[in-house]
Amino acid sequence: MLASVLALGAMTAGHAAMAEERLLETGSSLLYPLFNLWVPVYGKTHPGVQITTESTGSGTGISEAASGIAQIGASDAY
Repeated sequence: MLASVLALGAMTAGHAAMAEERLLETGSSLLYPLFNLWVPVYGKTHPGVQITTESTGSGTGISEAASGIAQIGASDAY
């Protein structure tokens, strides 16, 4: 879980000044409710970043991040 948070911060650092950055997070249904709490809070300090979350399961999150479909793949399988 910490890795997901760190990855989110690293991927969007410095992008707040840009017009808009769109990120897709897919994966873990366990972490999905947490992402839905984190995303609005993150958006308050990074208004140029739009994050969409999808509860697709850990395996899908990993494969979609690896293939480039999603920028964030969440998994609780490790």
